[in-house]
Amino acid sequence: MAGTLSELRTFFATRIAATSTSGLGQGSITTPTWKQERSPFALLDEPKARTHLAFSCQIADAIFTDAGDGSSTASRYVVEASVAVLFLYRIRASRQADVDKAADAAEAVARSIMTLGTEDREYMILPDLLFSPTLTDDGEALLVEQRYRVRFDSTIGT
Repeated sequence: MAGTLSELRTFFATRIAATSTSGLGQGSITTPTWKQERSPFALLDEPKARTHLAFSCQIADAIFTDAGDGSSTASRYVVEASVAVLFLYRIRASRQADVDKAADAAEAVARSIMTLGTEDREYMILPDLLFSPTLTDDGEALLVEQRYRVRFDSTIGT
């Protein structure tokens, strides 16, 4: 089987959106929902960030290595891609418990992405960075970054 970069990004977004939010409430919102933003910077402009866990999933880079016979038709490649996942978790000032919930959310996302499924015949996913929080300028949220390395076969043909 051969995958593509767009299928890989879609696979990640689907897994994140399906991640349980049980126990990840933000303030008075006890069960937020995942909401995808196509641009990582759009996360910071999300007006309903308290009711949603806004996330973005992007292919940060991809390296193609020739794994075929060198012919120009349907050449086989091994792709090693880096996938960046960002999500916004709202916090209250000086609340370590909220930071802990952001870490719980990061672990839930990683569990969802790493859960074995039919796609795992195509993609070999390895976590690279699971929890790297940065406080937003307004001090009201953590921007959590994750990175994954993914290897898969791909075919570029005419």
